[in-house]
Amino acid sequence: MTYTAPTMDGNRPVVEVEEADYIIGKTPVYTPFLQFLKRLWKPKGEFNLMLKGNGFFVVTFDNEEDLEEVLEGWSIL
Repeated sequence: MTYTAPTMDGNRPVVEVEEADYIIGKTPVYTPFLQFLKRLWKPKGEFNLMLKGNGFFVVTFDNEEDLEEVLEGWSIL
């Protein structure tokens, strides 16, 4: 995976990822997985979770601090 520095789209940070974390096994149900991430990351702002298929998700953050914290120190595995 290669790193691309976040850019801004208006006041929203945008992160481009060549590859994303992959969930092995059955794809979790959307709502329980979203609630799990909220409990794990404890974001200050809102974030959106989008299922892209084949076990991949895209997450966008409204708060740049939340984005930085997740990129620097959190994983779901």
